[in-house]
Amino acid sequence: MNQVILLPRLLSFLAILLFTPALFSQDVQLSTDTNLGQILVDANGNTLYYFTKDAEPDASACTGGCVTNWPVFHASNPAVGTGLDANDFGEFTRADGAMQTTYKGWPLYYFVNDANPGDTNGEAKNNVWFVAKPDYGIMLMNDVLVG
Repeated sequence: MNQVILLPRLLSFLAILLFTPALFSQDVQLSTDTNLGQILVDANGNTLYYFTKDAEPDASACTGGCVTNWPVFHASNPAVGTGLDANDFGEFTRADGAMQTTYKGWPLYYFVNDANPGDTNGEAKNNVWFVAKPDYGIMLMNDVLVG
């Protein structure tokens, strides 16, 4: 008799696990940094970055040795967390043949010196690397006009 009662409860529990999206890992999610506010991180909490020299669509200016320090982030059709829109993510094939994920058209990277989840050691590195944020716009300028 106990087996008959336990089976429906077990099935109910399994159904909850299977159909509760919050229990599944998100490839990209938002995290709150005390200094930077909301930032994009991967499923393990590792910070994602933009490179301001990535000015061409579906292309990366970070090649060769640059990729050693700034490894590419890739997740095909990423599952995204609350506050993010899956339509803002894309991917492209880099010149080196690797796939890379984009956010709002900008390729995403990791920083090799971020040792722990939540580290943001690459923020403003060389004034060209910045933490990926949902509210950032990147402006590229060659000259400042004074008038």
